[in-house]
Amino acid sequence: MKSFALLAVLVLGLAACDQKPVPATTAPAPSTAPAMAAPAAGPAAPAGESTFHFGGIEAKTNVGFRSKTDITDIIGQSRKLRGSATIDFQKGTGHCALSIPTATLNSGMDDRDRAMLGKQWLDAKQFPTIEFKAENASAADPRTWKLSGKFTLHGVSKDLEVAADVRYFNEEISKKGQCRAGRVFR
Repeated sequence: MKSFALLAVLVLGLAACDQKPVPATTAPAPSTAPAMAAPAAGPAAPAGESTFHFGGIEAKTNVGFRSKTDITDIIGQSRKLRGSATIDFQKGTGHCALSIPTATLNSGMDDRDRAMLGKQWLDAKQFPTIEFKAENASAADPRTWKLSGKFTLHGVSKDLEVAADVRYFNEEISKKGQCRAGRVFR
């Protein structure tokens, strides 16, 4: 079996157009990460713990990936991200659980995608999801957060630490659709 290295680039634009906060009473248990005072950039973030859901509108969802091999680099995307992030902006803490259906990875080349999703590489039928579960998220600064957790690909889980651009967009901006991929358009 060929080895397949995949680097998922996770950029989280929280409450970006299709996410809605859920009252803290329905949120999972709080993170055990140490508290850091880190106010969110931009509009005032909600007080306390809030849960944001991803993937409600595919047109506003985009996860990029890059696979580096000795032969070629494969760059592509998926618009099928699902999951949620629970964040306390005031404390600068949180956690998330995100998944992508493996079969939705698209490099823009049909033949390459068939090979990439086939048995010798990702085997999308046997391993239908790619997952990232971060038990600890902490604000390094108001917009850059460090997420530590388990990344699972092809049935193998590994510890992974990623940096995420996290911004809170208020409901007014979200309803107007003025945000996309973590950016606000005016």
